[in-house]
Amino acid sequence: MKPSKKIRCASLLVTLSLIFLALPSSVMAAQAPVNLGTTSSFAVLAGTTITNIGTSTINGDAGGNVGLFPGSDFTGLETITISGAVHLSDAVASVAQNDLVIAYDDAAGRTPVTRIAAELGETTLKPGVYDSVEGYFQITGTLTLDAEGDPDGVFIFLTQSTLITAPGSNVNMINSARY
Repeated sequence: MKPSKKIRCASLLVTLSLIFLALPSSVMAAQAPVNLGTTSSFAVLAGTTITNIGTSTINGDAGGNVGLFPGSDFTGLETITISGAVHLSDAVASVAQNDLVIAYDDAAGRTPVTRIAAELGETTLKPGVYDSVEGYFQITGTLTLDAEGDPDGVFIFLTQSTLITAPGSNVNMINSARY
């Protein structure tokens, strides 16, 4: 007896369904990159104030610029080594802030969101979207971002207010994670 086309079609659909269900959840939940626009050249970009206490270094592989718009209050600038340019309430910072709003709106709409503690130091995180119960994040020590071999892994941290970094804190990128 010759199998009908309907049975072959049904068998193919069942097989494809089983393959889809067997895919790891991390493959299905991978986040697309957020288009950062001109913000990608900024290591720090703030709206109201930037406060630095002590000696600091600000740099980045993509860009080491520091920007502030519409505010212009940058406390502790004289004790910072910066690899890029400083843009305080200028046209470059204004455009970057506009691009930041677009990127933020995109990132804020991403799901699923994993709620974690505010303290990121001494933790290792995999690509995903994170927020904190406290509404802010802080790093005391080293935060490790593990892309699990995916150079396109995306890490999104949603905060209601602030990122606080302690002296000597670091972000360590491993297993193909990149800036």
